[in-house]
Amino acid sequence: MTRALLAVRSVAGIVAGLVVVAMLGAMARAVVFHGPVPGAIPLPLALLLLLMYGLAAIAGGYVGAAAAGRRPVAHGFAVGVGYLVAVQLAPSLAARLNPGVGIQPLWLTGAAMGMALLGAILGGSARAQRTRAPAG
Repeated sequence: MTRALLAVRSVAGIVAGLVVVAMLGAMARAVVFHGPVPGAIPLPLALLLLLMYGLAAIAGGYVGAAAAGRRPVAHGFAVGVGYLVAVQLAPSLAARLNPGVGIQPLWLTGAAMGMALLGAILGGSARAQRTRAPAG
């Protein structure tokens, strides 16, 4: 494959992984809250949401790594970073800058970011194990 084709496949894989994570994360949020997010999230619901976000990140990292076709852990990591910026960090900062909007506790934001990154790396690693491709 040419370098350009490899680059396109890498970008497409990362985008596919991000779509999977975003869709599953939105579904998780809809399952947990069944509507608008309340002002204060009870601890059991917050922990359930964290678990679901982690599973979504694993699935997205795996799909991104599989679609990219090479360097699965690196592509899983890229999916995790993209998810952090696009789905976790930017909306969280926007909510904190907009007074009056119900925001989640800071510990939940940090834990969700950690779960997203770790889950996506685990998804890429699972893909590497499955294909016995060199990790990295």
